[in-house]
Amino acid sequence: MKRKIRWGLLPLATVVSVAAAGCAGGGDAATGGDGNTYQVLLLAPLSGPLASYGKAVQVGGEAAADVINAHGGIGGRQVHVSVKDDKGDSTEVASLTQAAMADTAVPNLVVAGLTSDEAVTALTVTQPAGVLASGPPVSTSLADFKLYMSPTPRAADGADATLAKLASQGHKKVGLVVTDDEAGQAIATYYQSIGAAHGVSIVGVEKVAADSADATAQLERLRADGPDVVVASMFGPSAGVVVRSHTKLGWNVPLYGDVTFAANNIVKQVGQAEAGSLTVIAPAYLVKGSPVGDSPAMQAAVAAMDARNGGPLAEPMQAYVHTYMGLILVKYAVEKAGTTDGQRVYDARTQLKATDMPLYAGSQSVFEDGSNWPAFKPDDFIALRTSGSDNGFIVSQP
Repeated sequence: MKRKIRWGLLPLATVVSVAAAGCAGGGDAATGGDGNTYQVLLLAPLSGPLASYGKAVQVGGEAAADVINAHGGIGGRQVHVSVKDDKGDSTEVASLTQAAMADTAVPNLVVAGLTSDEAVTALTVTQPAGVLASGPPVSTSLADFKLYMSPTPRAADGADATLAKLASQGHKKVGLVVTDDEAGQAIATYYQSIGAAHGVSIVGVEKVAADSADATAQLERLRADGPDVVVASMFGPSAGVVVRSHTKLGWNVPLYGDVTFAANNIVKQVGQAEAGSLTVIAPAYLVKGSPVGDSPAMQAAVAAMDARNGGPLAEPMQAYVHTYMGLILVKYAVEKAGTTDGQRVYDARTQLKATDMPLYAGSQSVFEDGSNWPAFKPDDFIALRTSGSDNGFIVSQP
């Protein structure tokens, strides 16, 4: 199965009940339960090749419940999280989600896994049932689902921020390297559509397979197009392949990585010497020492996630904090709506303001544009050269 991560093998589903507080049940009559707790079903790939990221989703959800419960719960209800291993498999996701919708105590919220494949499958079941969903996944395949709200920056917002940063530095001709898949084609098309608005042109696009071992041929073709800067947009091992190939060519045109690229621990992939010449465009809250990274809300999140993790975070921050902040947004949307009814909570999201949510760290604006994700602006991102990661945060070179 093709897995898409947009920041998401036991014979039976592993079930972990996180008794953050309260007993089973919760929610208004529209979503079942006894009304005393707020029930969350968290799906994550806790086994298989994505298990380490699935564990990050679990840690983020559990930590959010801890913090929310310490701050009065959701609408006065304590949060109870049940975690189930979906193995990163759509068939397993469908089975688990259908069983939950048929239960006598239907959850108030479903955290719909790590990847967009998991989320699409889960939402196909939860939306007709009127159940709210959240989670890290972000992709165009999720845009038309109602009752889904996620804190993850959209790749399109990252592209706007990247071109804005490049234009401010005087770049005019951009070469683009993307993953050779549907998502890569979609983001390439978007970059091409917005270049003129930023005063730059996309002079060439090259695609690199996710499992490619070398990208020098693609970069050589791109060099022939004459860009004055190269932008890489991909997640996974191909990111390191592009960096190493850029170094191998001895190409002195600067290399940038956009928000999708920033989710990689690129220093771990290629070492500091090669990663040190790369500039990444990252959401400010993921950068150690940034004002939002050092904010009370973000520091409370990290402390709770460290506690649940049993120590410092081993993976990049995204899978942890996008799950965590998803539950935080749900808390405020429920309280704005005055009910746990999924449709009314979803509708209330457009009334949320970052300044009114002391536990939230992320974008300066939230769902004002009516989409399923916050509207990140260029000022919500930072351009930096990374020296690695520290407790999940991206660390900037001195």
